[in-house]
Amino acid sequence: MKHHINFLNDLDSLYQKLFHDSNNHQSLDAKLARAQVICESARQHCMRMADENIRNLKKIDPNNPMLGKVAMLESFGLSRKETAHTAFLSWVFNPRCHHGFNDNLAKALLRNFIQVDIDDEFSVDTSISEYYLSDECRIDVWVSGKHNGSNWLLIIEAKIDAKQNSEQLTKYSNHLRVKDEFEHVIKVFLTPNTNELIKCDEHWHHISFYSLYCILWKEARKHNEAEGLILLKHYLHGVLKNVLNWNLPISSNPKNPYNIIKSLQIIEGE
Repeated sequence: MKHHINFLNDLDSLYQKLFHDSNNHQSLDAKLARAQVICESARQHCMRMADENIRNLKKIDPNNPMLGKVAMLESFGLSRKETAHTAFLSWVFNPRCHHGFNDNLAKALLRNFIQVDIDDEFSVDTSISEYYLSDECRIDVWVSGKHNGSNWLLIIEAKIDAKQNSEQLTKYSNHLRVKDEFEHVIKVFLTPNTNELIKCDEHWHHISFYSLYCILWKEARKHNEAEGLILLKHYLHGVLKNVLNWNLPISSNPKNPYNIIKSLQIIEGE
């Protein structure tokens, strides 16, 4: 959000200077031409920053999904298949699976939604894809565990091409009310972007696949010896390429330098 606000502030300052400065008596065409020059100069600056960041990325994080060439789900014709994405996520969140991340990726996601300290006392016990609460209510990803003797639950509802439906989220919330064994229930709605928020009578955390990429890769980089690191890299490359429609692998003179700069700043923790 910080980057969006900075950009909007800069754009507003440019607008005020060109169009509301009483000392600026230029014609409209002259003002627009000046704005074009300023915007092009800013873009060229971002291009140089992106090129520098790409060179640094290749040195310090050569496994980054932005540098990859293989999209795992694309290889099976499943690049935008929601159940394929949620099946993979349930696998990397399951500490009993042999990917080498233990429960660290699930904890990394949870830290974005809850206030309690997620430490060694916070355990992940179960991670399931397509969990049926009833014949008509299927949860895409169901992750549960314990913390200091209390039970918690994380559910994820994912949409890529399917229509977003607030009634569906409400239905899931109603079914979950009977699951009184969970003291904490975290509900996550995962979509390609969060520009169009839908209304629901229950609180859902709405995140994008882009945010998911940043969260998971930032944590995964700490586990270079994990057997599943290469699979996660190929999965996240497919998220960027096929879900978010990025032009990958990234190279010098990228079409969209802003996304590259923003992604690297988030992953590096700036």
